[in-house]
Amino acid sequence: MAESSGRIVNSLKDRGHAVNVIRLGVAPGLRPHDENSSAEDSAELFSVRRREMEGSVLVGFGGGVEGYMATLWAKWLHLKSVVMFRGNDFERGVHDTRRGWLTHFILSEADVVCAVSGEMAARARVLRKNGPVFHTPNGIETGDWVYLESDRINAGTWKAQNLQDDRPVVGVFGQLKRKKGLDLAVSLFSTGGFGEKAYLMTVGDIPGPAAERLKADCGSFWRGAPYQSRESLPVYYLLADVVFIPSYYDGTPNVLLEAMALGKVVAASRAGGMPDLITDGVNGFLFTPGDQSGAMSALERAIGKDGGLARIGANARKTVLEKFSAAREADVIERALETAAGN
Repeated sequence: MAESSGRIVNSLKDRGHAVNVIRLGVAPGLRPHDENSSAEDSAELFSVRRREMEGSVLVGFGGGVEGYMATLWAKWLHLKSVVMFRGNDFERGVHDTRRGWLTHFILSEADVVCAVSGEMAARARVLRKNGPVFHTPNGIETGDWVYLESDRINAGTWKAQNLQDDRPVVGVFGQLKRKKGLDLAVSLFSTGGFGEKAYLMTVGDIPGPAAERLKADCGSFWRGAPYQSRESLPVYYLLADVVFIPSYYDGTPNVLLEAMALGKVVAASRAGGMPDLITDGVNGFLFTPGDQSGAMSALERAIGKDGGLARIGANARKTVLEKFSAAREADVIERALETAAGN
């Protein structure tokens, strides 16, 4: 979320908008906000920063406390509010019986609500009695996602050191929490037998129990790399013949945008915003979240040798370049802000 918020702020500034960023819990004498920050911190922050907010549209980046405060403070200051749901914040909020009132307050009282996927926008409209809901998909700085010759050299070296044969590599990227479906990938490669057809490569942080299961069940055909900086990621995308995203629920993950921008073949669940980008069999492959047989079929199609995979990768890149650039993302968000401001 930090990467998305930084990109959006910079895009709006580049377009001439005055953007004042307020981090919850950060004001003179206050500690950075965390889950244990007290209500007094937010009350003091409002008092210290309220003059800076005058004449603005208040934007809550995230549907938790951030969206709640933006909506509440806008009401008090007679301003307009925009709240951007990014994925996990919406899913956790509407299903949390203790804190779900935050999400419902936002849906009821914010002047404009934004949702990162078309499916999420539809669900938000069902719960929202009045006011517009914008579908504001993630974008990507497409010029940043190209391969360098050094990436190709480093990828070749890694393959020579880590792979014993020419089986294709299926890559799973990101912070691999339970909701990302890593357990489904492990099942496919172990009990499902996919380890005989391909290597499983994980790139990113893995919780301890999941890492232990990977070692125990997939040790001979699993290759793991820790979290990588943006500059290092193209090497690992090069290594992956298929990028696998088996999420149970999601927003529009950066991994999807990055992989498609680099022309990779993607096999992904129909969670969140992934069907907004992928048309099955045209620019990637889709399956129902949690469906092991469907995921197996999607992976088998994705590593097929029918000669059509280069076309699918090219279509994937074209999709992102034409419809999911950072410029297109800023266009939609700008319209949402103008709607809130009454322009």
